[in-house]
Amino acid sequence: MYIPLSDIMLPQQITNLSSFQEEVGIKIYDSITKYGAALSFLLGDDIAGRNVREILKSFQWNFDEDHFERLGWREFSAQIPLNSEEIELADIFRDAAAYALQGCVPQRIGTTLSDRKYWITQLIAKVEDGMAFDQIFLGKHYSYLWAAVLARGAIDLETPRAPLEGLRLLGGLSLQAMRNAISNDGVFHPDHRQTVPAEEARQWIAHRRSFCVSRWKNLVDDQYLEDVRDEAITEDGKIRVPQATEGDLFIPEKIMRSSRGKRSLTITIGAKGHERQFSNYYEALQALSEEEIARWRRPNAQGHWGIVRGRGAWVVVSKAEIDRQIEGRKKTLLS
Repeated sequence: MYIPLSDIMLPQQITNLSSFQEEVGIKIYDSITKYGAALSFLLGDDIAGRNVREILKSFQWNFDEDHFERLGWREFSAQIPLNSEEIELADIFRDAAAYALQGCVPQRIGTTLSDRKYWITQLIAKVEDGMAFDQIFLGKHYSYLWAAVLARGAIDLETPRAPLEGLRLLGGLSLQAMRNAISNDGVFHPDHRQTVPAEEARQWIAHRRSFCVSRWKNLVDDQYLEDVRDEAITEDGKIRVPQATEGDLFIPEKIMRSSRGKRSLTITIGAKGHERQFSNYYEALQALSEEEIARWRRPNAQGHWGIVRGRGAWVVVSKAEIDRQIEGRKKTLLS
């Protein structure tokens, strides 16, 4: 499906997906009213009323048919209060937003990577099916969301092609900057549908600092969707930590090493030339949360310790897992 480039910007965090879900639910109700008006214009008010009644009965657990008949379908539709059942109609939009923004499977966490990958695959398939007719109900208002889902899917699951509009959103580029990337840099080679090969998408997005690496790939991440870092260490057994490229988390097994000439462990945070060392993981994490940009040292694939910077949302892991890793590093490095 052709998805043109637009000037919509995708936020890097959604702090209240419930509000977003309610917004979509309201728009779905509005679309039902418009559907009734269209049927009334074409086929008459009686047929429109019968159709609207059956639609509302299918998802309203407390549908009052007598009240509907007394008011008529137009007045009844205008007075509908949303409840949890109706809002659940917008689950697909909530799931799509969470996956597009942070690569999460919020309502089906899964205990294995294969579980999470399965639900991601199901979400993408549903988006692809729905793109053919979602504009009937909601216009073009949420086309950007589907593009972002498909672009992340191409990056995560190696599907053949990614929509340019989705990549623009995931990379945080303005419309003009994306046009420049196409015409000047020669980074992309779009086809007539405005899609590019998935490999081009993966190579390009890896250099975008605003891109949030998909969180579903980290099993220690419970995919909590708030991006709150003021309280890195919480009282509910949860720890919020930053992540770097490829989802490298600021966790003990990745960042703790033995101190030179000392029988202790050390953690290094901060930009080059302004580095600080800590022996206590929680003190290091708290200090990191107070930095404008989180930076810390960790070994790369060749074992060389270098500085990385946080990208995207801070993620949540359990305190029990953190403590287990701390003890594991002590046994491995100090025994």
